[in-house]
Amino acid sequence: ILIFCLFFINALFIIYKGTPALSLDDTPLWLSMVCSISIGIGCALIGQFIGIPFIKKRIEVWLINRENQRNDPEQQEIELSFGEQFTNKSREIVYNNEFNRIDNFKKIDSDLQELIQIDHFEQIEKRHTTAAVYDETSEKLCSYLQVITACFASFAHGSNDVANSIAPLAACWAIYNDGIIDSKVTVPLWILAMGGVGIVIGLSTWGYKVIDRIGKELTKVTPSRGFPMEMGPAITVLLASRLEIPVSTTHCQIGSVFGVGLIDGVKNVDFNSLG
Repeated sequence: ILIFCLFFINALFIIYKGTPALSLDDTPLWLSMVCSISIGIGCALIGQFIGIPFIKKRIEVWLINRENQRNDPEQQEIELSFGEQFTNKSREIVYNNEFNRIDNFKKIDSDLQELIQIDHFEQIEKRHTTAAVYDETSEKLCSYLQVITACFASFAHGSNDVANSIAPLAACWAIYNDGIIDSKVTVPLWILAMGGVGIVIGLSTWGYKVIDRIGKELTKVTPSRGFPMEMGPAITVLLASRLEIPVSTTHCQIGSVFGVGLIDGVKNVDFNSLG
């Protein structure tokens, strides 16, 4: 059912009143619905008879390997908590009778930054330990479903953010090419591709910082929580893009993360980051 809904919504937004470059702008509603329902049913059947058996086998193998790893002392991994990564450091005491104001200030600043970092990670660990813990099998299953919702979220992200970023360039290109100013212009595919490539470059360079902050610091994020965190803002952004309502994809995603985190309780979210 989830696979059908995701692919049906995606197909409907692509086909109904789609891009003029593919001659989809005049597609009637009934034809769009028939095509979208057919695509959704086809993908759901593929998932039911091919995807689900494959995932079940992968989960069974994963559970067996996980149990063998737990029973083998040589394969056990030592998992340090956030706080232990910093509090267990052995610090060397350096005796220096020389008075150097600059070096002393640097040393004090380094110590303060380390104390702030220790407290910060202790707060994150506290939020993670108080959150609900779900079955490992369910979490593993949701990790496969997240592949679909991630694609869905990427499509929604592109429909909103790419349009926002390339709009000025598309307007300048239309003025240069046609010599007229119009509120609605046909955007060439190469401009759309440029916007998509720009998002990929931005994500691969500095985007990991945002991913790390959202995935760790705001609240506890697991596959079972990540599924609604991705699906909710994706539907919201797609509807807003279709209705031509200006929204921020980032705000929708952050709101979804906080909303899911609040289900575990108000103590499991970082309201300071929300401000």
